[in-house]
Amino acid sequence: MELFRLILILAGFTLLAGIYVIYRLEKRYPHWFGKRTEQPEEDEKVISEDEVIHINIRSRTGLISGADLVRAMEKYNLRHGDMGIFHRLTEGSRQPLFSVANMTEPGDFNLSELMTFETPGITMFLQLPRAFDALHALDEMWLTAQNLARELDAELLDKNRQPLSSQKQQNMRDEVLEYMRSIALREKISQYRQN
Repeated sequence: MELFRLILILAGFTLLAGIYVIYRLEKRYPHWFGKRTEQPEEDEKVISEDEVIHINIRSRTGLISGADLVRAMEKYNLRHGDMGIFHRLTEGSRQPLFSVANMTEPGDFNLSELMTFETPGITMFLQLPRAFDALHALDEMWLTAQNLARELDAELLDKNRQPLSSQKQQNMRDEVLEYMRSIALREKISQYRQN
C-alpha cells in the first residue's frame, strides 16, 4: 500500500512538472504549438524599436567653456551638424555613429555663441537601431567619452547622472547585445512567417 501511494505521488509530480514545462514552452515558443502572437506577453521585457544609450560627462570644476568644448570636439572627430549638436560620422555615411548634446536644455550648441558660452556638461548618446555594428558604435562612444572626460577635466555619469562604474558600463554593453539579439530574432521570425 505504501509503495502504491509513493508511485501515485511521483506520478503526480511528474505530471505537474510536464504540464509546467509545456506551459513555459508554449509561452516562449508559441509557433511550435501553431499559435501566432503579434503582441508580447505583459510580463516579458520589451525592447523598444528605438533604444538610446546615454553617457553623461559633467565638469569636475563647475563649467566647461565653449572654446574648450569646441577644441575637444574637433580633436576627437566630432562635427557640429544636424539639430545643432555634434556627431561622430562614419566614412561614407550621413548617419551618425553617436551624437553629443548639451547637458542643459534645449540641448543644442549655437555655433555663433560657442566661444562665450559655458555648460556644466554634455550628454553622449547612441540611437539604436544602427545600420552598422552597434557594439562597435558603443565601444567608440565609450572610448571618446573617456578621452573627452580627461580632456575637459570631467567625470563620466550614467543616464541617471550617477557615477559610471565598470559594472554600469558592462550593463550598457549587455543592453546593446540584448537589443541586437532581439532584432535578429524579429528578423528570423519575420522570415519564418514569410515562408
